[in-house]
Amino acid sequence: MPDAVRALNLRSLSLGPTVRTPTWLAGFSHLVELELARAVGEMPPLPSTLRILRHGDGPPDLDHVRGLPHLAELDIGDHRWRPCPMWLDELRLRAFAATNVSIPAFAEALRGMPLLRLKFVRAVPPPQPGLEGDAIENNWALDRVLADPRALRALDLQGYPLAPFPEAVRGLVQLRELTLRDAGLRSLPAWLAELRALVLLVVAGNADVVSLPPAIAAITTLRILDLGTETCGQVGFSWLWLAQERPDLHIFEDFYYH
Repeated sequence: MPDAVRALNLRSLSLGPTVRTPTWLAGFSHLVELELARAVGEMPPLPSTLRILRHGDGPPDLDHVRGLPHLAELDIGDHRWRPCPMWLDELRLRAFAATNVSIPAFAEALRGMPLLRLKFVRAVPPPQPGLEGDAIENNWALDRVLADPRALRALDLQGYPLAPFPEAVRGLVQLRELTLRDAGLRSLPAWLAELRALVLLVVAGNADVVSLPPAIAAITTLRILDLGTETCGQVGFSWLWLAQERPDLHIFEDFYYH
């Protein structure tokens, strides 16, 4: 490791696209958070102190993650529809995120983890049929992952077919953020009112949703409702009653939350 870099004693580091990931990363003995925009070539050893690891363009394999004893938050980035690592269930993660993966393929590995945040993004279709689940399989997988849902605070599912509305969400009594963007939903259930801690609800991109259940007004904690252009266009002006009923609720046609 260059002496000038070692002297920084970094706790957080973000690396943009590089020709190769630096071999001296393990020398950061106090590094807690690492972001790799693009991992190229064989991954070097990483600091055992890492608690947060995020990938952009995900590496071909994730073996460099396996030996991190303190890892709590993992974003594997664009996994390009590769299989789930067989050892993933060895980790005890509090947050997990992945892009372009099969939810059913990852369900068993994530089941039982003490997750607070869970995010799946389908950015592009798989290169061949059979690499992703349909709506029934995705809902079944969510039932497995959320079998003990009491701790989950944020659930973000974008681009995956989920209709009908996933029943597994109903038990997430501590959930604060729910994003179901472009999920092929046809309606919103009345039992959303049971999510007493919900602050953010995103249902943008679901053009078949034509009305809002009155139960949404009963979620007194809800502060942000993102209908998106497509959903809002189908719902029309029927959301105006909700705006009158809940003046404290911010209703958006295009709201992006990160």
